[in-house]
Amino acid sequence: MVGRMSRLWTFSKEVNDAFAGAKDLDVSSAAHLDEDLTRSPSNLTARLTLLAYSRTASDLDALQIRLRQLLWFASNQPKHEVLAGPFASPDPRVAAGTDEYKQIRQVWLKHLADEPKDPVLLNHATNFLRFSDSDAVESALQSGIDETDRAAVFLGDLYGLASLGITSVDPVTGGPSTAGNQFPETPFAVKARSVLTKTEDLRILFSGLAVISSAGPSLAKAGQLPAGYVAFCEQLLARAMWTSWSKCDGIPPPNRQSVKAADRWHGSARKTAQTGHPEMLAGRQVPRHHWQGWFDPNARVG
Repeated sequence: MVGRMSRLWTFSKEVNDAFAGAKDLDVSSAAHLDEDLTRSPSNLTARLTLLAYSRTASDLDALQIRLRQLLWFASNQPKHEVLAGPFASPDPRVAAGTDEYKQIRQVWLKHLADEPKDPVLLNHATNFLRFSDSDAVESALQSGIDETDRAAVFLGDLYGLASLGITSVDPVTGGPSTAGNQFPETPFAVKARSVLTKTEDLRILFSGLAVISSAGPSLAKAGQLPAGYVAFCEQLLARAMWTSWSKCDGIPPPNRQSVKAADRWHGSARKTAQTGHPEMLAGRQVPRHHWQGWFDPNARVG
Protein backbone atom coordinates (compact mmCIF):
# COMPACT_ATOMS: atom_id res chain seq x y z
CA MET A 1 0.00 0.00 0.00
CA VAL A 2 2.67 2.51 1.02
CA GLY A 3 4.72 1.91 -2.11
CA ARG A 4 1.73 2.53 -4.33
CA MET A 5 0.72 5.56 -2.29
CA SER A 6 3.92 7.49 -2.87
CA ARG A 7 6.07 8.72 -5.73
CA LEU A 8 7.78 5.87 -7.55
CA TRP A 9 10.79 5.69 -9.81
CA THR A 10 12.07 2.50 -11.37
CA PHE A 11 14.41 2.78 -14.31
CA SER A 12 15.03 0.63 -17.36
CA LYS A 13 18.28 -1.21 -18.02
CA GLU A 14 19.29 1.53 -20.45
CA VAL A 15 19.06 4.18 -17.75
CA ASN A 16 20.73 2.06 -15.08
CA ASP A 17 23.60 1.19 -17.44
CA ALA A 18 24.12 4.87 -18.22
CA PHE A 19 24.06 5.69 -14.52
CA ALA A 20 26.69 3.03 -13.89
CA GLY A 21 29.03 4.88 -16.23
CA ALA A 22 29.06 7.86 -13.89
CA LYS A 23 31.40 6.08 -11.48
CA ASP A 24 34.24 6.61 -13.97
CA LEU A 25 33.72 10.38 -14.22
CA ASP A 26 35.65 13.05 -12.41
CA VAL A 27 35.38 16.83 -12.67
CA SER A 28 37.50 17.00 -15.81
CA SER A 29 35.90 14.11 -17.72
CA ALA A 30 32.40 15.30 -16.76
CA ALA A 31 33.20 18.76 -18.16
CA HIS A 32 34.46 17.21 -21.41
CA LEU A 33 31.37 15.02 -21.74
CA ASP A 34 29.14 18.02 -21.10
CA GLU A 35 31.00 19.98 -23.78
CA ASP A 36 30.59 17.12 -26.26
CA LEU A 37 26.82 17.51 -25.99
CA THR A 38 27.03 20.83 -27.84
CA ARG A 39 28.00 18.75 -30.89
CA SER A 40 25.77 15.73 -30.17
CA PRO A 41 22.80 17.06 -28.20
CA SER A 42 20.75 13.86 -28.69
CA ASN A 43 23.29 11.63 -26.97
CA LEU A 44 20.96 10.25 -24.30
CA THR A 45 23.56 8.01 -22.73
CA ALA A 46 25.87 10.96 -22.12
CA ARG A 47 23.04 13.03 -20.65
CA LEU A 48 21.95 10.24 -18.32
CA THR A 49 25.52 9.61 -17.20
CA LEU A 50 25.96 13.30 -16.42
CA LEU A 51 22.73 13.31 -14.45
CA ALA A 52 23.94 10.41 -12.35
CA TYR A 53 27.30 12.09 -11.81
CA SER A 54 25.88 15.49 -10.89
CA ARG A 55 23.23 14.23 -8.47
CA THR A 56 25.89 13.27 -5.90
CA ALA A 57 28.21 16.25 -6.42
CA SER A 58 27.68 19.45 -4.45
CA ASP A 59 29.74 22.02 -6.32
CA LEU A 60 28.20 24.73 -8.49
CA ASP A 61 29.57 23.29 -11.74
CA ALA A 62 27.88 19.96 -11.03
CA LEU A 63 24.61 21.75 -10.28
CA GLN A 64 24.83 23.57 -13.61
CA ILE A 65 25.46 20.26 -15.40
CA ARG A 66 22.46 18.73 -13.68
CA LEU A 67 20.20 21.65 -14.56
CA ARG A 68 21.29 21.65 -18.19
CA GLN A 69 20.35 17.98 -18.54
CA LEU A 70 17.00 18.52 -16.81
CA LEU A 71 16.25 21.46 -19.10
CA TRP A 72 17.03 19.41 -22.20
CA PHE A 73 14.86 16.50 -21.10
CA ALA A 74 11.97 18.76 -20.04
CA SER A 75 12.10 20.57 -23.38
CA ASN A 76 12.77 17.64 -25.70
CA GLN A 77 11.66 14.44 -23.95
CA PRO A 78 9.32 15.49 -21.14
CA LYS A 79 7.95 11.96 -20.78
CA HIS A 80 11.33 10.30 -20.31
CA GLU A 81 11.32 8.01 -17.27
CA VAL A 82 14.32 9.71 -15.68
CA LEU A 83 12.23 12.80 -14.90
CA ALA A 84 10.28 10.89 -12.26
CA GLY A 85 13.40 10.52 -10.08
CA PRO A 86 14.26 12.66 -7.05
CA PHE A 87 17.28 14.20 -8.79
CA ALA A 88 14.76 15.89 -11.11
CA SER A 89 13.63 17.97 -8.09
CA PRO A 90 16.56 20.34 -7.42
CA ASP A 91 16.45 22.38 -4.24
CA PRO A 92 14.96 25.75 -5.32
CA ARG A 93 16.74 27.54 -2.47
CA VAL A 94 20.02 26.64 -4.15
CA ALA A 95 19.08 26.55 -7.81
CA ALA A 96 16.27 29.08 -8.23
CA GLY A 97 18.65 31.92 -9.02
CA THR A 98 20.09 30.23 -12.09
CA ASP A 99 18.85 30.87 -15.63
CA GLU A 100 18.51 27.13 -16.23
CA TYR A 101 16.22 26.62 -13.26
CA LYS A 102 14.01 29.50 -14.33
CA GLN A 103 13.76 28.04 -17.83
CA ILE A 104 12.92 24.54 -16.55
CA ARG A 105 10.24 26.00 -14.31
CA GLN A 106 8.60 27.79 -17.22
CA VAL A 107 8.75 24.67 -19.39
CA TRP A 108 6.95 22.58 -16.76
CA LEU A 109 4.37 25.26 -16.05
CA LYS A 110 3.61 25.36 -19.77
CA HIS A 111 3.27 21.57 -19.90
CA LEU A 112 0.78 21.72 -17.03
CA ALA A 113 -1.21 24.42 -18.82
CA ASP A 114 -1.17 22.71 -22.22
CA GLU A 115 -1.70 19.07 -21.18
CA PRO A 116 -3.11 19.05 -17.64
CA LYS A 117 -4.65 15.57 -17.94
CA ASP A 118 -1.60 13.69 -19.20
CA PRO A 119 -0.61 11.45 -16.23
CA VAL A 120 3.06 11.19 -17.18
CA LEU A 121 3.51 14.93 -17.66
CA LEU A 122 1.56 15.52 -14.47
CA ASN A 123 4.01 13.28 -12.64
CA HIS A 124 7.14 14.85 -14.07
CA ALA A 125 6.00 18.47 -13.90
CA THR A 126 4.79 18.26 -10.31
CA ASN A 127 7.93 16.36 -9.30
CA PHE A 128 9.97 19.42 -10.28
CA LEU A 129 7.53 22.14 -9.18
CA ARG A 130 6.37 20.77 -5.81
CA PHE A 131 8.92 22.81 -3.83
CA SER A 132 8.66 26.06 -5.77
CA ASP A 133 5.06 26.35 -6.95
CA SER A 134 2.80 24.65 -4.40
CA ASP A 135 -0.36 26.47 -5.44
CA ALA A 136 0.11 25.75 -9.15
CA VAL A 137 0.86 22.09 -8.44
CA GLU A 138 -2.18 21.75 -6.18
CA SER A 139 -4.44 23.29 -8.81
CA ALA A 140 -3.12 21.03 -11.57
CA LEU A 141 -3.45 17.89 -9.46
CA GLN A 142 -6.97 18.75 -8.36
CA SER A 143 -7.92 19.16 -12.02
CA GLY A 144 -6.50 15.75 -12.88
CA ILE A 145 -7.75 13.82 -9.86
CA ASP A 146 -10.65 12.27 -11.79
CA GLU A 147 -8.38 11.27 -14.67
CA THR A 148 -5.75 9.31 -12.77
CA ASP A 149 -5.36 7.99 -9.23
CA ARG A 150 -1.77 9.16 -9.29
CA ALA A 151 -2.94 12.78 -9.14
CA ALA A 152 -4.40 12.11 -5.68
CA VAL A 153 -1.18 10.37 -4.63
CA PHE A 154 0.92 13.31 -5.79
CA LEU A 155 -1.46 15.66 -3.99
CA GLY A 156 -0.94 13.76 -0.75
CA ASP A 157 2.81 13.92 -1.37
CA LEU A 158 2.57 17.69 -1.79
CA TYR A 159 0.53 18.12 1.40
CA GLY A 160 2.83 15.83 3.38
CA LEU A 161 5.95 17.74 2.37
CA ALA A 162 4.34 21.11 3.03
CA SER A 163 2.95 19.99 6.40
CA LEU A 164 6.43 19.31 7.76
CA GLY A 165 8.13 22.18 5.96
CA ILE A 166 10.33 19.88 3.90
CA THR A 167 12.06 22.08 1.34
CA SER A 168 14.08 19.54 -0.64
CA VAL A 169 14.69 15.82 -1.05
CA ASP A 170 17.86 13.77 -1.31
CA PRO A 171 18.62 13.40 -5.04
CA VAL A 172 19.48 9.72 -4.62
CA THR A 173 17.08 8.33 -1.99
CA GLY A 174 14.20 10.77 -2.34
CA GLY A 175 14.09 11.21 1.44
CA PRO A 176 13.81 14.68 3.00
CA SER A 177 16.99 16.73 3.02
CA THR A 178 15.95 19.85 4.88
CA ALA A 179 13.10 20.99 7.13
CA GLY A 180 12.52 23.30 10.07
CA ASN A 181 12.36 22.39 13.75
CA GLN A 182 8.77 23.63 13.98
CA PHE A 183 5.71 23.08 11.86
CA PRO A 184 5.68 25.88 9.29
CA GLU A 185 2.90 28.43 9.59
CA THR A 186 2.80 29.57 5.98
CA PRO A 187 -0.73 29.68 4.53
CA PHE A 188 -0.12 26.65 2.33
CA ALA A 189 1.43 24.58 5.13
CA VAL A 190 -1.47 25.31 7.46
CA LYS A 191 -3.88 24.42 4.66
CA ALA A 192 -1.99 21.18 3.93
CA ARG A 193 -2.22 19.98 7.52
CA SER A 194 -5.89 20.88 7.64
CA VAL A 195 -6.65 18.98 4.43
CA LEU A 196 -4.88 15.85 5.64
CA THR A 197 -6.75 15.81 8.95
CA LYS A 198 -10.13 16.26 7.26
CA THR A 199 -9.98 14.60 3.84
CA GLU A 200 -12.11 11.57 3.08
CA ASP A 201 -10.00 10.68 0.04
CA LEU A 202 -7.89 7.75 1.24
CA ARG A 203 -5.48 8.16 -1.66
CA ILE A 204 -4.56 11.66 -0.49
CA LEU A 205 -4.52 10.66 3.17
CA PHE A 206 -2.36 7.55 2.81
CA SER A 207 0.05 9.29 0.46
CA GLY A 208 0.49 12.20 2.86
CA LEU A 209 0.84 9.82 5.79
CA ALA A 210 3.47 7.83 3.90
CA VAL A 211 5.55 10.97 3.33
CA ILE A 212 5.18 12.18 6.91
CA SER A 213 5.86 8.85 8.62
CA SER A 214 8.83 7.93 6.40
CA ALA A 215 10.38 11.36 6.97
CA GLY A 216 10.50 10.90 10.75
CA PRO A 217 13.72 8.88 11.14
CA SER A 218 15.85 11.04 8.86
CA LEU A 219 14.51 14.30 10.30
CA ALA A 220 15.05 13.02 13.85
CA LYS A 221 18.61 12.02 13.01
CA ALA A 222 19.27 15.50 11.63
CA GLY A 223 17.67 17.16 14.65
CA GLN A 224 14.94 18.63 12.46
CA LEU A 225 11.89 16.74 13.69
CA PRO A 226 9.14 19.32 14.30
CA ALA A 227 7.70 19.56 17.79
CA GLY A 228 4.32 17.86 17.75
CA TYR A 229 5.34 15.39 15.04
CA VAL A 230 4.20 12.30 16.96
CA ALA A 231 0.82 13.81 17.85
CA PHE A 232 0.27 14.80 14.22
CA CYS A 233 1.06 11.27 13.03
CA GLU A 234 -1.37 9.84 15.57
CA GLN A 235 -4.09 12.21 14.46
CA LEU A 236 -3.61 11.16 10.83
CA LEU A 237 -3.58 7.47 11.78
CA ALA A 238 -6.84 7.90 13.66
CA ARG A 239 -8.31 9.71 10.68
CA ALA A 240 -7.13 6.99 8.32
CA MET A 241 -8.65 4.26 10.46
CA TRP A 242 -11.98 6.04 10.80
CA THR A 243 -12.19 6.86 7.09
CA SER A 244 -11.21 3.32 6.08
CA TRP A 245 -13.93 1.83 8.26
CA SER A 246 -16.55 4.31 7.14
CA LYS A 247 -15.94 3.48 3.48
CA CYS A 248 -16.16 -0.32 3.90
CA ASP A 249 -19.67 -1.51 3.06
CA GLY A 250 -21.08 -3.92 5.60
CA ILE A 251 -18.44 -3.17 8.21
CA PRO A 252 -19.73 -1.16 11.19
CA PRO A 253 -17.82 1.82 12.57
CA PRO A 254 -15.38 1.08 15.40
CA ASN A 255 -16.76 0.23 18.82
CA ARG A 256 -15.17 0.18 22.25
CA GLN A 257 -13.73 -3.28 21.70
CA SER A 258 -12.03 -1.98 18.58
CA VAL A 259 -10.56 0.83 20.61
CA LYS A 260 -9.18 -1.64 23.18
CA ALA A 261 -7.50 -3.60 20.39
CA ALA A 262 -6.13 -0.40 18.92
CA ASP A 263 -4.95 0.68 22.34
CA ARG A 264 -2.82 -2.46 22.53
CA TRP A 265 -1.45 -1.67 19.08
CA HIS A 266 -0.72 1.86 20.22
CA GLY A 267 1.38 0.63 23.12
CA SER A 268 3.38 -1.59 20.79
CA ALA A 269 3.87 1.22 18.31
CA ARG A 270 4.99 3.56 21.06
CA LYS A 271 7.54 1.04 22.30
CA THR A 272 8.88 0.63 18.77
CA ALA A 273 9.21 4.38 18.36
CA GLN A 274 10.96 4.71 21.70
CA THR A 275 13.40 1.98 20.78
CA GLY A 276 14.20 3.44 17.38
CA HIS A 277 14.05 7.15 18.15
CA PRO A 278 13.55 7.92 21.85
CA GLU A 279 14.05 11.63 21.18
CA MET A 280 10.72 11.62 19.36
CA LEU A 281 8.73 10.77 22.47
CA ALA A 282 10.97 11.73 25.35
CA GLY A 283 9.04 13.27 28.19
CA ARG A 284 5.70 13.02 26.47
CA GLN A 285 2.93 10.71 27.62
CA VAL A 286 0.53 10.16 24.75
CA PRO A 287 -2.99 10.16 26.21
CA ARG A 288 -5.08 7.05 25.64
CA HIS A 289 -8.07 9.17 24.84
CA HIS A 290 -6.52 10.18 21.54
CA TRP A 291 -8.36 7.17 20.09
CA GLN A 292 -11.51 9.24 20.40
CA GLY A 293 -10.49 10.25 16.88
CA TRP A 294 -11.94 6.94 15.75
CA PHE A 295 -15.34 8.08 16.98
CA ASP A 296 -15.00 11.71 16.04
CA PRO A 297 -12.84 12.05 12.92
CA ASN A 298 -12.43 15.76 13.56
CA ALA A 299 -11.16 15.31 17.12
CA ARG A 300 -7.73 16.74 17.74
CA VAL A 301 -4.97 15.13 19.76
CA GLY A 302 -4.48 17.08 23.00
